[in-house]
Amino acid sequence: MSFSGIFSIGLSGLNAHTTSLEAVSDNIANSQTVGFRRARTDFSQLIAQQQSARNNIAGNGVNATNRHLINEQGFINRTQSSTDLAISGNGFFVVSQTPDGNPTTEPFLFTRAGDFRPDANGNLVNSAGYFLRGQAIGDDINNIGNLNSLQTVNINNITGAAVASTAIALNANFSVNAPLSSQAASYSPNDSFNNLTSGAITPDLQQTFTVFDQAGNDRAITLSFLRTGPNQIAVEAFDATSSSGTPLASGNLTLNANGRVDQNLSTFPANLNLGNGFSPISLDLNAITQTNSATRLISTNSNGAPTGTVTGFQVNSQGILNATLSNGQIQNLFQIPLALFTNAEGLNEAAATAFQFSPQAGDINLTVAGNGNAGRIESAALESSTVDISVEFSTLIETQRAYSASARILTVADDLLQTLNQTAL
Repeated sequence: MSFSGIFSIGLSGLNAHTTSLEAVSDNIANSQTVGFRRARTDFSQLIAQQQSARNNIAGNGVNATNRHLINEQGFINRTQSSTDLAISGNGFFVVSQTPDGNPTTEPFLFTRAGDFRPDANGNLVNSAGYFLRGQAIGDDINNIGNLNSLQTVNINNITGAAVASTAIALNANFSVNAPLSSQAASYSPNDSFNNLTSGAITPDLQQTFTVFDQAGNDRAITLSFLRTGPNQIAVEAFDATSSSGTPLASGNLTLNANGRVDQNLSTFPANLNLGNGFSPISLDLNAITQTNSATRLISTNSNGAPTGTVTGFQVNSQGILNATLSNGQIQNLFQIPLALFTNAEGLNEAAATAFQFSPQAGDINLTVAGNGNAGRIESAALESSTVDISVEFSTLIETQRAYSASARILTVADDLLQTLNQTAL
């Protein structure tokens, strides 16, 4: 081997360990970067060459390449923000560089950095400036495998529509041993001077329900009950804010020998029609009983809700983003898919902890989180960097020593060359 070969080998060592130093430095610098994938330096011997007629093979130096270990899983840290998202398992979030990104003109990117926050327009964007892509609920979820079907996830201008009331249910018990009210004999549902609606007759039980129309307007409906005879309970439904004294509906509940409501003999209607935009409301009183126990209200239930405002957001393990509303309703907004690749480490590195599609990565598969090999999405959580500081410092020391040794090769080769030149003189 010539002195030029020795110099070449020493120089290749310097270059290779400089490459390693770059990887270690980048790893340490990004040890706190959300979703960062650590890089590793792979060394390989440069192509050898024949040095003599005896075919002795001598090395020709070293080459080094850095690659990000994309498939490694970072630790999941809990946060206080529901729009912080972490992936536990395989997959990447699909992001775009602009809110109106078009995959035909601006390639989508793939990242594990899920520190998303709404911008001024309500678009979810992470700290690197990438916009989260998802599929709006109501679109064809079966078409989620198409990148073109995704849009920027936006949580602005969400109005919680009112839910019209359609059902009222009441469960109560009337004591068979309780004496009848002294007013029961004069009770008449259509006489405002002798009915429950006007307040002229005191009920044995009474319960008021708030019901809503489709626009969220509410009305207070009261159900009043009066035992009028053996196995007979009079019921009136009326508007609690009305002073007309006329019930909206009235009738009797007839109880059988077992103290249960006999639907065939009972005359109180099963539905209440309020009109003025209200849906027909079913009245379920079949759970009412008559026993030896005290007269008491056991439970009530009614549906419907007024117009609500957003009080918070949540993403479930399958990537469904929903809004919690002040009216108690939950509104699903977006399905956030995960992108899977046959060979994720074949992706090309892009800026800021994101990766770009490459043919070496294989086919892209957009899927629902938790399906097949796809990981789960965890809300109010972030995936930490995969960098281990202790490992990096150990690698840093090894790299520094290897760099110094390569530099020493150049120094020794230079000394030998000078000695040779002086001998020749």
